[in-house]
Amino acid sequence: MKVIDMFEKKTPHLSLAAVAVLLCSLSTQAVAAELKVSDFSFEGEYGSEGASLKQLGSNHFLIRLKTVPEQPRWTNMVQFIIESNAKGNTLQIDLEVPANESGLNEKGVRGFISWSADRENWNPVPRKVTERDGKTFVSLVFPEFTQDKIYVGGEVPLSYEHCVALLKDFQQHSDAQLHEIGKSVQGRTIYRLTITDPKSPMPPEKRWAHHFVNQHCYEYNAQWRMVGMIRYLLSDAGAECRQKHVWHFVVQMNVDGPASGLGRVNTQGRDMNRSYSSKGSGVEEQAFESFVVQRDLESLMASETPITTTWSMHTWDGPLVEPMVRPGRDMGTKVGPWTELRDILAATDRDGQFKKMYSAMSMKLTPTTWCSGTFIQFGVSAFCCEGGGHIMSLDETLKTGEVLTKALHEFYGKATP
Repeated sequence: MKVIDMFEKKTPHLSLAAVAVLLCSLSTQAVAAELKVSDFSFEGEYGSEGASLKQLGSNHFLIRLKTVPEQPRWTNMVQFIIESNAKGNTLQIDLEVPANESGLNEKGVRGFISWSADRENWNPVPRKVTERDGKTFVSLVFPEFTQDKIYVGGEVPLSYEHCVALLKDFQQHSDAQLHEIGKSVQGRTIYRLTITDPKSPMPPEKRWAHHFVNQHCYEYNAQWRMVGMIRYLLSDAGAECRQKHVWHFVVQMNVDGPASGLGRVNTQGRDMNRSYSSKGSGVEEQAFESFVVQRDLESLMASETPITTTWSMHTWDGPLVEPMVRPGRDMGTKVGPWTELRDILAATDRDGQFKKMYSAMSMKLTPTTWCSGTFIQFGVSAFCCEGGGHIMSLDETLKTGEVLTKALHEFYGKATP
């Protein structure tokens, strides 16, 4: 019996046209066209400059990544957009790892990447190291996609465009101001968001000021940690924090990074956390974006509310956020010792998301890093906030920012500068 005859006998109310549409739909659902190289793009808001793609099999591809400027040991990172045809397909991406190479975090992908169809809800894919034909590969195995267009980026990614949209939304709050502090090498605007209550009874010179910045672009969880702080500060619960403190956030320093797939370096090939100048900012001595942010920090230090603490926000492997501090002249004088802040943070961290804070004073001073550099230049309490690179939930990362804000306010908020 012909298929059309069968449908007409079983469902006489259906026209031949309706049957044809139904059969077409069933056929489409049953077999999705496989992904091909032309479906992928390494350009756009989640990009990886110079990357190439080779098909190895059905929905199985090898990505070759371009080395970063001036740093042949490092590559750009895995980021791409599937422009079409993803729905109904799974995907495996492989990256070949050179023999005897270590430091996978600088060779394509950190602990995990995430994918999204709407750039709002992100799904993690852990990095796996596999062996095949005597070679070592980093493999990323994706589940079946439910939409045709898919975005892929490191950790829980944050494109420059999305970051700017968030900042401009935060700017709508009466206690937030968004400052354009300069341009990147490629001409993107670098922003600093400042949060404080202009109507607070506390005069500016009696408020504590804190400065937070992320240097390494691909360490996106550190950027989201700051977004978690901002969201808490602008909530009703953060009102007292806004009255007693001034909070400054440079959520993205390396603003050219997300579109290029850059990790540690800017487009000049300079490591963004080896480009502080403890002798004072200088455009010739520094990565350009680092110079822009340090110059702005120096202007804040000369203001009526000079910076009390600086925070260099990063991630590295592991599920726990790991803060360390070089205590400045405020600690043990105007406020308690740093160990008191350590204990407050531990008590506030009810979900166990942080390692116990520790002092970095036994470590060698490195004047070109942001933690050592600000300590040397200004004598402030300089923090490096590492870890959390394996927190795969955006909500959990946002929560770490809230915890950090509460602890800082409890420690500093009971005194004045």
